[in-house]
Amino acid sequence: MPTITGSLATFGTTQLAALSPELWFIPSTGGYTASDGKLRVSKPVKAVVAPDQTFSVYLVHTTAVRSATPMYYTIEVRWLDTAGNYISIEHFPGLSFRVTSVDAVITDLIDAPILSDHVWISPGGAEPQGSVSGDLIFDPTTNDLLRIN
Repeated sequence: MPTITGSLATFGTTQLAALSPELWFIPSTGGYTASDGKLRVSKPVKAVVAPDQTFSVYLVHTTAVRSATPMYYTIEVRWLDTAGNYISIEHFPGLSFRVTSVDAVITDLIDAPILSDHVWISPGGAEPQGSVSGDLIFDPTTNDLLRIN
């Protein structure tokens, strides 16, 4: 499984680490991975957030998932209020992304323009298995954005 890394921050000077943030990657659907013969449910995957607000998480690459609809991830962040309750939740529904079989930094995945229903991140620009006409391929090594015909 590829490792996805990145870091969390606020728009101000508040350190999010003091509020015990939880970062969740939410699969859009369940599916089947033929490589290991597993049925996978759409249970959210929790990333480990370090004290310096960096994180890493292992995710099943979306090209490996067979499902009725193309699979992608969205993000949710939760943090504590001053009383220690999880009351604040940030959803990022417009930042859906797919994961290929290579490690990536989260900004490489979500900074690609969302001009299509799906944007694939593929170093070298190769068409990922499961891509369809109209999907976009973002090559983070060249910053090229290609549309699949």
